[in-house]
Amino acid sequence: MRSVGHLAASRQLVLDELRPHPGKRYRRSGPELRELARGHDYNLGTLDTALVDLASMGYVSKERIGRIVEYFCPVDKVEVEGPVSGGIVAQPGEKRRFTVGFSRGEDGYVVASVPALPGCHSQGRTIEEARLNIREAMQGYLASLKFLGEPIPAEETVEQVEVSV
Repeated sequence: MRSVGHLAASRQLVLDELRPHPGKRYRRSGPELRELARGHDYNLGTLDTALVDLASMGYVSKERIGRIVEYFCPVDKVEVEGPVSGGIVAQPGEKRRFTVGFSRGEDGYVVASVPALPGCHSQGRTIEEARLNIREAMQGYLASLKFLGEPIPAEETVEQVEVSV
Protein backbone atom coordinates (compact mmCIF):
# COMPACT_ATOMS: atom_id res chain seq x y z
CA MET A 1 0.00 0.00 0.00
CA ARG A 2 1.13 3.53 -0.68
CA SER A 3 1.78 6.13 1.97
CA VAL A 4 -0.82 8.86 2.24
CA GLY A 5 0.03 12.29 0.87
CA HIS A 6 -2.63 14.97 0.45
CA LEU A 7 -6.08 13.50 -0.23
CA ALA A 8 -9.48 15.10 -0.72
CA ALA A 9 -11.46 15.21 2.54
CA SER A 10 -13.92 12.50 1.48
CA ARG A 11 -11.10 10.14 0.45
CA GLN A 12 -9.21 10.82 3.69
CA LEU A 13 -12.36 10.13 5.72
CA VAL A 14 -12.92 6.76 4.01
CA LEU A 15 -9.24 5.82 4.32
CA ASP A 16 -9.25 6.74 8.02
CA GLU A 17 -12.25 4.43 8.43
CA LEU A 18 -10.61 1.47 6.65
CA ARG A 19 -7.05 1.61 8.02
CA PRO A 20 -7.80 0.72 11.68
CA HIS A 21 -9.64 -2.43 10.49
CA PRO A 22 -7.23 -4.32 8.18
CA GLY A 23 -8.92 -7.14 6.34
CA LYS A 24 -12.45 -5.93 7.10
CA ARG A 25 -14.48 -5.78 3.91
CA TYR A 26 -16.42 -2.70 2.80
CA ARG A 27 -18.89 -2.49 -0.08
CA ARG A 28 -20.09 0.53 -1.97
CA SER A 29 -23.29 1.80 -0.33
CA GLY A 30 -22.75 -0.80 2.40
CA PRO A 31 -23.78 -0.26 6.03
CA GLU A 32 -20.34 0.99 7.11
CA LEU A 33 -20.27 3.71 4.44
CA ARG A 34 -23.92 4.66 5.10
CA GLU A 35 -23.09 5.10 8.80
CA LEU A 36 -19.95 7.09 7.95
CA ALA A 37 -21.93 9.36 5.58
CA ARG A 38 -24.59 10.01 8.23
CA GLY A 39 -22.04 10.59 11.00
CA HIS A 40 -20.03 13.12 8.99
CA ASP A 41 -22.82 14.72 6.97
CA TYR A 42 -21.58 13.42 3.60
CA ASN A 43 -23.53 12.22 0.59
CA LEU A 44 -23.28 8.41 0.31
CA GLY A 45 -22.46 8.70 -3.41
CA THR A 46 -19.46 10.90 -2.58
CA LEU A 47 -18.06 8.26 -0.19
CA ASP A 48 -18.76 5.48 -2.71
CA THR A 49 -16.72 7.41 -5.29
CA ALA A 50 -13.97 8.04 -2.72
CA LEU A 51 -13.77 4.27 -2.02
CA VAL A 52 -13.40 3.45 -5.71
CA ASP A 53 -10.84 6.25 -6.15
CA LEU A 54 -8.75 5.00 -3.21
CA ALA A 55 -8.59 1.55 -4.81
CA SER A 56 -7.59 2.96 -8.20
CA MET A 57 -4.91 5.08 -6.50
CA GLY A 58 -3.48 2.02 -4.70
CA TYR A 59 -4.37 3.07 -1.14
CA VAL A 60 -6.77 0.13 -0.60
CA SER A 61 -7.26 -3.22 -2.28
CA LYS A 62 -10.36 -4.57 -3.94
CA GLU A 63 -11.54 -8.05 -4.73
CA ARG A 64 -14.44 -9.26 -6.82
CA ILE A 65 -16.42 -12.19 -5.46
CA GLY A 66 -18.97 -13.07 -8.10
CA ARG A 67 -20.90 -9.87 -8.80
CA ILE A 68 -19.85 -8.24 -5.52
CA VAL A 69 -16.78 -6.01 -5.22
CA GLU A 70 -15.27 -5.63 -1.75
CA TYR A 71 -12.71 -3.02 -0.67
CA PHE A 72 -10.24 -3.44 2.21
CA CYS A 73 -6.84 -2.59 3.67
CA PRO A 74 -4.76 -5.78 3.51
CA VAL A 75 -3.48 -7.54 6.60
CA ASP A 76 0.33 -7.45 6.65
CA LYS A 77 1.60 -8.25 10.12
CA VAL A 78 0.54 -10.02 13.30
CA GLU A 79 1.18 -8.06 16.45
CA VAL A 80 2.46 -10.12 19.39
CA GLU A 81 3.53 -9.26 22.90
CA GLY A 82 5.11 -11.34 25.63
CA PRO A 83 7.90 -13.88 25.99
CA VAL A 84 9.58 -15.29 22.92
CA SER A 85 11.80 -18.34 22.69
CA GLY A 86 15.27 -17.98 24.10
CA GLY A 87 14.02 -15.93 27.06
CA ILE A 88 13.84 -12.70 25.03
CA VAL A 89 10.77 -10.61 25.83
CA ALA A 90 8.95 -8.79 23.05
CA GLN A 91 8.36 -5.10 23.65
CA PRO A 92 4.69 -3.98 23.87
CA GLY A 93 3.43 -3.20 20.38
CA GLU A 94 6.33 -5.04 18.73
CA LYS A 95 5.33 -6.70 15.49
CA ARG A 96 6.56 -10.09 14.36
CA ARG A 97 6.09 -11.77 11.01
CA PHE A 98 5.36 -15.43 10.47
CA THR A 99 5.40 -17.29 7.17
CA VAL A 100 1.96 -18.48 6.09
CA GLY A 101 1.45 -21.16 3.44
CA PHE A 102 -1.66 -21.10 1.27
CA SER A 103 -3.08 -24.02 -0.70
CA ARG A 104 -6.39 -24.81 -2.36
CA GLY A 105 -8.44 -27.48 -0.58
CA GLU A 106 -10.56 -30.12 -2.33
CA ASP A 107 -13.68 -28.11 -1.48
CA GLY A 108 -12.28 -25.05 -3.30
CA TYR A 109 -11.51 -23.08 -0.13
CA VAL A 110 -8.06 -21.58 0.42
CA VAL A 111 -6.33 -23.27 3.38
CA ALA A 112 -3.76 -21.25 5.36
CA SER A 113 -1.14 -22.80 7.66
CA VAL A 114 1.64 -21.36 9.82
CA PRO A 115 4.62 -23.78 9.99
CA ALA A 116 6.16 -22.02 13.02
CA LEU A 117 2.91 -22.45 14.99
CA PRO A 118 2.08 -26.19 14.88
CA GLY A 119 -1.63 -26.81 14.44
CA CYS A 120 -2.40 -23.20 13.49
CA HIS A 121 -4.59 -23.45 10.38
CA SER A 122 -7.59 -21.63 8.92
CA GLN A 123 -9.38 -21.21 5.61
CA GLY A 124 -11.42 -18.81 3.51
CA ARG A 125 -13.24 -18.49 0.19
CA THR A 126 -10.40 -16.29 -1.14
CA ILE A 127 -6.75 -15.74 -0.26
CA GLU A 128 -7.63 -12.40 1.37
CA GLU A 129 -10.35 -14.03 3.49
CA ALA A 130 -7.99 -16.88 4.42
CA ARG A 131 -5.32 -14.29 5.32
CA LEU A 132 -7.76 -12.47 7.60
CA ASN A 133 -8.88 -15.75 9.22
CA ILE A 134 -5.35 -17.07 9.77
CA ARG A 135 -4.39 -13.74 11.34
CA GLU A 136 -7.18 -14.19 13.88
CA ALA A 137 -6.13 -17.82 14.45
CA MET A 138 -2.52 -16.73 14.97
CA GLN A 139 -3.55 -14.06 17.48
CA GLY A 140 -5.59 -16.65 19.40
CA TYR A 141 -2.72 -19.14 19.28
CA LEU A 142 -0.24 -16.55 20.55
CA ALA A 143 -2.64 -15.30 23.24
CA SER A 144 -2.99 -18.90 24.44
CA LEU A 145 0.79 -19.30 24.63
CA LYS A 146 1.04 -16.03 26.57
CA PHE A 147 -1.72 -17.09 28.98
CA LEU A 148 0.04 -20.42 29.61
CA GLY A 149 3.41 -18.70 30.07
CA GLU A 150 4.84 -20.56 27.08
CA PRO A 151 7.46 -18.97 24.80
CA ILE A 152 6.48 -17.79 21.33
CA PRO A 153 8.32 -20.01 18.84
CA ALA A 154 10.95 -18.38 16.68
CA GLU A 155 10.41 -18.94 12.99
CA GLU A 156 12.97 -21.23 11.45
CA THR A 157 14.58 -20.40 8.12
CA VAL A 158 12.09 -20.78 5.30
CA GLU A 159 13.08 -21.28 1.69
CA GLN A 160 11.63 -22.67 -1.47
CA VAL A 161 13.23 -25.78 -2.94
CA GLU A 162 12.80 -26.58 -6.63
CA VAL A 163 12.20 -30.19 -7.70
CA SER A 164 11.36 -31.86 -11.02
CA VAL A 165 7.90 -33.37 -11.34
